Amino acid sequence: MKAEPPGDAAGSRSISSTNLTLLIAAAVLLVLAIGGAALIERFVDSEWQRELRAWQVRLGIVADSRFAAVDDWLDRQFDELAGLADNASLQLYMTQLATSAANPDDADVADAQGEYLQNLIAATATRAGFVDRSPAAAVAANLARTGTGGIALIDAKGQTVAATQGMPPLAGRLRDFVGGLKPGDRGLLDIYLDSAGRPAMAFAVPVFAVQGNRDAASQIGTVVGVKEVGDEIFPLLHQPGETGESALAVLVRTNGAAIEYLSPLPDGKPPLSLRMAANTPELDAAFAIAAPGGFDATRHDYRDRQVLVTSRGFEKAPWTLMYTIERVEALDDAEWRLRLLTGASIAGMAFIAALLLAVWIYANSLRRAESAARYRELAERVGEQRNLLRLVTDSQPTGIFILDAEGRYRFANREAGRVAGISVDDLAGKQIANIVGPEAAKRYLSRNREVLESAMPPPK
Repeated sequence: MKAEPPGDAAGSRSISSTNLTLLIAAAVLLVLAIGGAALIERFVDSEWQRELRAWQVRLGIVADSRFAAVDDWLDRQFDELAGLADNASLQLYMTQLATSAANPDDADVADAQGEYLQNLIAATATRAGFVDRSPAAAVAANLARTGTGGIALIDAKGQTVAATQGMPPLAGRLRDFVGGLKPGDRGLLDIYLDSAGRPAMAFAVPVFAVQGNRDAASQIGTVVGVKEVGDEIFPLLHQPGETGESALAVLVRTNGAAIEYLSPLPDGKPPLSLRMAANTPELDAAFAIAAPGGFDATRHDYRDRQVLVTSRGFEKAPWTLMYTIERVEALDDAEWRLRLLTGASIAGMAFIAALLLAVWIYANSLRRAESAARYRELAERVGEQRNLLRLVTDSQPTGIFILDAEGRYRFANREAGRVAGISVDDLAGKQIANIVGPEAAKRYLSRNREVLESAMPPPK
């Protein structure tokens, strides 16, 4: 059995140290990779949130603009009728007409006052657009027809005092509307389809007595205005200068468990032709009505297209203005840019990690080369010393040998090999007890322990 080379233990320690260094380096690279990935994800998420906030602001500005336009239109309708109701002559004549009905002598005066009121409301109706827009209104013929728009003065008893030509009769929906008005309050009949199948609305403003207190007790009548609203209100939903191809402003309202779309839709659906269940999953209109002023980027429209949505709620009408834009148009470029940024960041991080690994491998190879060179140099010196030691000891007439802590031969001169009857090369690594016998080996081993424990040579 050959002896273990003197450098084996050091070599094993060097290999273990190298493996430990490799593990530490791998752990550091793994931590850096995880940390880098977390930083990239955080940065990308912050950029995505910034993009969503930008769209929230943009949609909010447009929604506010369209809401203000529609809300102002509602105010103008009431203001036109309120201006008529606040006319002192109208208040006076309506009061006198109410009293002249019981006095036949005032019939001529009543006729004159009625004609004045007729002309007054006709002028207001023409200016404010409360006119009959049905095709029959354009025909100059004295034919009975059901009009679609006009203004009527209703007295306290619910009787029509004066009405413009084309004013729909107070029947059905209009009769219920007028009959349900609270004394002293304004009223609005929400969008409905009139006899011509077009969207229409009705507005009502109370008329108070001259020098009255403007309360329910002072009300002497009502101004009711009916008009088709499609050509006036729906164009207000289009934002001037809007560049988004899929951007859409829609008026919606609840009707029981359904949501009604009041305005026309881009796929050709006319006003009030579409209803969607309010519990439709992720429906944009349901979110818009439930959270006016909110913003969401995960909803779907009635065509199941994912959209960004915001909304504004009206106080004067039971409407919600919903403004949307398709997510594909709004965020595709941002998503592509962020994916590119993520890919570039990961590639850059991987390149840096690869570069660090290459530098470490190169430096480690240099260290290995230096260690190998040192070991070769050490082996050469040990070989030279071994040859010198053998040359010196072989010239001695006595046996000389070196034992390790376990009692194995590490070196023996020629005489020691001759005494043992074994060649010097075969003697290395063998237990001394197997060569000289147990009793003789005890003496040598005992002296060896004394020297190893005291680290001092034995006495001569």
